[in-house]
Amino acid sequence: MDTEVLAALAGKRIEDGSHPVTAIRTVFSEMKGTASVALVHNRGHWLMLATNTGDLYRYADEERGFLLFASERFILSQVVAGLDSSFQADPLRIAWLRPGLGVVVDLRAFKGFDFPLAQEPGGPLPSLPEPQAEPIAHRHVTVEQPAAPFVHAAHADESLLRYNATRVRALRRCSRCILPETFPFIEYDEQGVCNYCRHYRPRLQQDREKSFIEQLQQYRSRDGSPDALVAFSGGRDSSYGLHLIKKEFGLSPITFTYDWGMVTDLARRNVARICGRLGIQNILVSADIRQKRENIRKNVAAWLRKPSLGIVPLFMAGDKYFFRQSNIIKRQTGIRLEDLLPAGMTYSNGTAKLYRPFLHTNVFLDQFDLRQYDNSDGNVAWSGPWTEVGEDGNPQSGNIQIAVDNGSVPGQTYALRTVGTTAVRRA
Repeated sequence: MDTEVLAALAGKRIEDGSHPVTAIRTVFSEMKGTASVALVHNRGHWLMLATNTGDLYRYADEERGFLLFASERFILSQVVAGLDSSFQADPLRIAWLRPGLGVVVDLRAFKGFDFPLAQEPGGPLPSLPEPQAEPIAHRHVTVEQPAAPFVHAAHADESLLRYNATRVRALRRCSRCILPETFPFIEYDEQGVCNYCRHYRPRLQQDREKSFIEQLQQYRSRDGSPDALVAFSGGRDSSYGLHLIKKEFGLSPITFTYDWGMVTDLARRNVARICGRLGIQNILVSADIRQKRENIRKNVAAWLRKPSLGIVPLFMAGDKYFFRQSNIIKRQTGIRLEDLLPAGMTYSNGTAKLYRPFLHTNVFLDQFDLRQYDNSDGNVAWSGPWTEVGEDGNPQSGNIQIAVDNGSVPGQTYALRTVGTTAVRRA
């Protein structure tokens, strides 16, 4: 339904005389949520791609006059790699359509024009072929005739899917963290602040937060390409975490949502709106919903035999498969989540310098904490004692001696003293 509405709105504006770029810009400015669209019109020789999240990748071959596009780089790279060898296709030529951008392709000249989705008053618009007086006949090619769709009549109580917005708005909430009165064991004071907020103690101090953000510098991409992978349920915690990662930490994440049968319509809406607002890609991975819900039913039935609040988190065990999905998506997207620098090396922010401290493993050391010349405090022994040059060799007398320090070196009782040009040596 959403796809039909977007196409209808854009088509209506084009029929009213708007330039296709102006029409799609207007549609994106009026909508909420995520949208990555491919648009053609039956009176125009052009193709348009547009996205507010970056969920579009394209491969164009101007010489042969064809364009491929997909929502994920991995999917498109598989298609390109599978082309006949005569195409000489190179997956490295796949281009990413960044969030908030669009491209319109003149299908006659096969030239593309990139444009921002944000309105640009007075900005230039690409020149496109004049619209046709009669609708253009398109040729549709299918591999095989698709089977007739199967429609299953649902007999479930659909009222369970509807939210009582009036009742939800009437709930009392914490004036600081907005937790509702339905939260377990919650209490409010006279200012409307809940007991959870009153007892909260900050764990991350400001200086530690600044240091943490600086350490992320080595993981940030230099060109804004994806550099982090974030599991995103659409709930409050993951929504706020995604905001921090994007806005506060300056990373460019790709999100993925693992639907194991308990992702609500509200969560889906949150995913769409937040990713659309922040300009972040989202990959939805669906499990075997029927099998997952059967597992949930068994868990709940077992719990009801002996209910306990401490066992409730076990109901969420079905979503832990997302750990495996994160590794799969990591390989498909090419995002490297590990440290890019060798162990021990440090990046100097704002420069091209890498530092690696030299660690001494073999140390010859004499702290002179005893008045003798054969002292050895390192992990490697000296080959012999100290030797005085031109002196009597006594460490407690003469111009060269280990004398009482008198506090010039903190923590030291003795220190090596020399007078004039006298010297001491040791191998």
